[in-house]
Amino acid sequence: MTGMRIGCGILVLAMLLVAAPLPAQAAEWPLEITVQQIFTATSASVEDGFTYKLKPLRQGAPMPEENTAEGYTFTISGSENTEIGPLRYSEPGLYQYELFQVVEQEKPGYQYDRCIYTIDVYVGAGGAVLTARNQCGIKVDNIRFQNTFHLPPVSSTSSSSTPDSSTTRSSTTGSSSSGSTDKPSSVVKDPDDMKNSMATPGGGHNGRPQTGDSANLFFYAVLLVLALLSVVGATAYLILSGKAKKDDEK
Repeated sequence: MTGMRIGCGILVLAMLLVAAPLPAQAAEWPLEITVQQIFTATSASVEDGFTYKLKPLRQGAPMPEENTAEGYTFTISGSENTEIGPLRYSEPGLYQYELFQVVEQEKPGYQYDRCIYTIDVYVGAGGAVLTARNQCGIKVDNIRFQNTFHLPPVSSTSSSSTPDSSTTRSSTTGSSSSGSTDKPSSVVKDPDDMKNSMATPGGGHNGRPQTGDSANLFFYAVLLVLALLSVVGATAYLILSGKAKKDDEK
């Protein structure tokens, strides 16, 4: 009897152990955030890596393992998609983040996407659901950043500071020709030419008058005619006066 009782007790204990509920395991909902970068450039040999940051807006929001007190910083090169995470949620609720590009110093030729995305993660019995909104509050399907690079325009300072060779030549020629007026001519004239120029009115070569001498000759001719008329008139007056005087004496 004692043995039967012991056997029954062991059987009942085993049934209780089997029927007892197992401790519930903590629920966990992992989530990854996809970030897309599009980079276009007019030159292939330029830096194409850009830095981004995921920052929690509520305390206690799960973050990637490599995060710091300021948030999680990562880099994307070229045009590609990057997965952030996983972020592991163990409690239902609403979790919010900000995702934006970090530009410490702008570089010439680059244009950076300044969009700031707000990320909402809803965690419930059905899992974790992510929605994203841009800085205008508009819901978007993809978190996307578009960066570009264009070759900066060539500065015209160097070209303007260097004088044109043709301009230099012309200015040199002009200065030399203008300077020649201040110096005596090195051409030696023939003495006969000098005599002819001195003897000829107007000082022209070979006895030919220079421009403007015709007007002077005409003026001199008029004066000569007037002088002759004056002499003739005076002579006629004297003759007439003498004749009249003789008539009076008779």
